[in-house]
Amino acid sequence: MTKMRFQIRSHVKACRSCQANSSKGSIDPAIYTSAHDYGNQFGIGYRDDTRCITKRHRYSNECGFTLVEMLAAMMIFAIAIAVSSQMASLFITGGATVDAEFNSINQAQLLEMGLSKYIRLATAPTPGAAPFSLAGQYTATAYVNANNSNGLDKLVITTSASGSLQASLIPPIPGSCGVGGCSYSSAGGIMVAQSNYISNMSTNTPLFTYLMSSGVASPGSIPSTCSGASTVCLGNIVAVTINIVVPAKTRDTPNAEIKTTVYLEAPVYDPAIH
Repeated sequence: MTKMRFQIRSHVKACRSCQANSSKGSIDPAIYTSAHDYGNQFGIGYRDDTRCITKRHRYSNECGFTLVEMLAAMMIFAIAIAVSSQMASLFITGGATVDAEFNSINQAQLLEMGLSKYIRLATAPTPGAAPFSLAGQYTATAYVNANNSNGLDKLVITTSASGSLQASLIPPIPGSCGVGGCSYSSAGGIMVAQSNYISNMSTNTPLFTYLMSSGVASPGSIPSTCSGASTVCLGNIVAVTINIVVPAKTRDTPNAEIKTTVYLEAPVYDPAIH
């Protein structure tokens, strides 16, 4: 028995020695196995420590991040949030600007369609008269055949420096129409076209340019009668070019222009419609 105890102690000492030399990799697996078997056989407590044959690892309760690692992660996260928020803001602002520009262009197109519809119907109210009584760069007054049983309607187009445009259709007073024309009320009328987003006056771009029967084009301020050899007068207007300027929403984009030329269908006086 004494001999066996001595052998076990020898093997245990050998295993402790292997623990000291584990970092050098000079462990004899046979020594460890023998000492383990002797300890279990005679009831001598022996701890099964696999660190005798493997490298030591860090304690399992040391998992986590250091303070430096946490600060670095927080800094990266903050930078990512700042960049993404700025990009989101630019995306939202850009989208709103594009929507506003499309809305302005759509309104300008509707305005052009409304003006073209009634300018095309302009006709002379009396024999030898002109279809337009006023032909300016930003304003116009014409007599139009809108299928009113009482006679010709009067189209009045006005523009303000603030960018608003209104086109009203004023019907004649019933029973007032004759060879000498019709009488119209000074108030009222039906709004046929309207916009608050044109910049013709601020950009000095004529809204109306008038084409004469001689082929000469003149922007606004057309005289009622032709003087001398000039062919520019209200009675010679055969077409009107409408040029609507839509202001840009940003400094980097130019103004948009909606341009069309409308020819008068029946500018000469027709007694059948009066």
